[in-house]
Amino acid sequence: SLKDANKRQNKADQYKAAVAEIRKRGIAVMAGFIAGFDSDDYSAIVAMSDRLMEIGVDVPFLSIMTPFKGTSLYEKLKQEDRILEERGWNYYNGYNVAFQPRNLSPAELLQAHRQLWRRSFSPKHSLKRIARSLRLRRGAFLLVLFMNAFYCLKRLRGNYPVDMSKRKETSSPLQEFPPSIVNRQVASPG
Repeated sequence: SLKDANKRQNKADQYKAAVAEIRKRGIAVMAGFIAGFDSDDYSAIVAMSDRLMEIGVDVPFLSIMTPFKGTSLYEKLKQEDRILEERGWNYYNGYNVAFQPRNLSPAELLQAHRQLWRRSFSPKHSLKRIARSLRLRRGAFLLVLFMNAFYCLKRLRGNYPVDMSKRKETSSPLQEFPPSIVNRQVASPG
């Protein structure tokens, strides 16, 4: 929930009116939405696509809660023994699950997110967002057109966010860079 994310300034019950006010001025609304809070269940995550349409978001960014090291979220989940230690750095990308959700298995959270993604970028939803943005300023309209077309085409081609469980695991961000970069000495200034 927003409370869990310390987003006390965000008032979900005011989103629709706030988005309408912004759009009335010709400005497109791009908004990020996170799945995987303790209060989330499968159906709530999937239903988020309808809520995004109802609110009037022009370009949604849909991610999975990611407990980065050094954050209070990481510390909380670590204390609760919910960090999936066997999952390396490449799970920390906003599209994969690096922790044990409260109400779902990691696979169910991933599946719910992918279903949300497919529904949100379906031709039906994408075309509706484009059509309702015709009254926005030209630059805003073009942004909405291109972003929705891009994500809808990705969806139609089956190009979904990468499922890291189907790829070779690396355990350290340093393993993703060639040794020549990792071991390179940086000259001191002056």
